[in-house]
Amino acid sequence: MTSTYDNLREQILAGDTSITATQIDRARRDDDYERLRQEAGQRAAETAAETARQKAIANLQRRADKLTVPRDLQAAYRRFVEAGQALTAGIDDHNNKIQALNAESKQLDADVQLWPLSGRTFFDLATKEAAATAPIGSLGLSLHALHDEKVHQHRDQLQQERADRRQLGTDSSVSLDFKEQHHE
Repeated sequence: MTSTYDNLREQILAGDTSITATQIDRARRDDDYERLRQEAGQRAAETAAETARQKAIANLQRRADKLTVPRDLQAAYRRFVEAGQALTAGIDDHNNKIQALNAESKQLDADVQLWPLSGRTFFDLATKEAAATAPIGSLGLSLHALHDEKVHQHRDQLQQERADRRQLGTDSSVSLDFKEQHHE
């Protein structure tokens, strides 16, 4: 947008002698005043937008401050931790028995040896199974010594169903997802 002042200035430079200094001054003053009003409007809009943003942030913070973890979720977490502690303690106890048996076997020069369980490995496997991120047979997770007979039987059944479907050519519909099919 060309200002009135700029237009008058160009007219003078083009040779128009009818334009007075008063007109030039008034045009310059009017243009400055219009620019100031536009800037004031822009600043007011920016201030209003920032005020709205700060209000939204304060509202969000109030909601966040009120949001607490549900007690049932805290209780579930506590049970999970306690189960993990029980698992770790059980594995440690089992491994102590294995060490004693292996020591006795060595003392007798017998060919009896058992390998200890890796507590961290089984804890990680249990966590993955609980989160359903690692169904048995995928992501390197398979049946292991800590799965009970029911889990082994269920897995055998799923494998048989999959084999049967392979023979029929409809293999893709069988899920071997442990959590989905075992924990209901």
